Amino acid sequence: MKTLLSLVLAANAATAQADRALLAAAAAGDAPALRRLLAMGAGSETRDQDGYTPLMRAAGSPSPAAVKLLLDAGSDPNAARRTGWTALMEASAHGRADAARLLLAAGARPDDRDRAFGTALDLAERNGHADVVEVLRRDGARGSGRSVGARVCALGWNGAGFCGRVEAIEATRSLIRVDSVRGCDGGCAPDEACSDRREVGGTAPDAVRAADSVWTRSWCLTHTGLE
Repeated sequence: MKTLLSLVLAANAATAQADRALLAAAAAGDAPALRRLLAMGAGSETRDQDGYTPLMRAAGSPSPAAVKLLLDAGSDPNAARRTGWTALMEASAHGRADAARLLLAAGARPDDRDRAFGTALDLAERNGHADVVEVLRRDGARGSGRSVGARVCALGWNGAGFCGRVEAIEATRSLIRVDSVRGCDGGCAPDEACSDRREVGGTAPDAVRAADSVWTRSWCLTHTGLE
């Protein structure tokens, strides 16, 4: 005769197996499998070892039906990984406009931020997903102020530095078209992350000056979304 402990352990193992299957089905966008697993009691808010929920995995899949099924089952559209990554960001990174619409309709916050990659709008613009950009902007998304065309400043030299507009974004760095240099008349020291090893102002031949473009890491931007 099985002990109570063995029954509990067997039940826990079955639940864990169902949860793993649910995450796999979500990543594959397999709506019929998701429906069966949810009916069996698999948890819609379970997480994998990387902190992804089934909804996050489904948002990156090519199946909006899987996203809708999980939302209807009560999945939180604003659940986030430790970095701040959400299902809407996953949809934006993969160019899933239909998934983005469903998530926004369910209450996903468009301007939540991931520490490294910014907002869903930042991701969509960076990856060239114009249809997702349109969906997000129509819903009122503003981005982190680091999106292409935004005016920003990198004033990390004791309040001095440069300002300009974002021309391009690659992962965690932005190409800034400089329109003004502030407080660096005598030259601000080159910085590997913030000025791509170039002096700011000053007399060096390759110094960063107005009308130049310079690659800057996201964490160097002290002021964003200025317009």
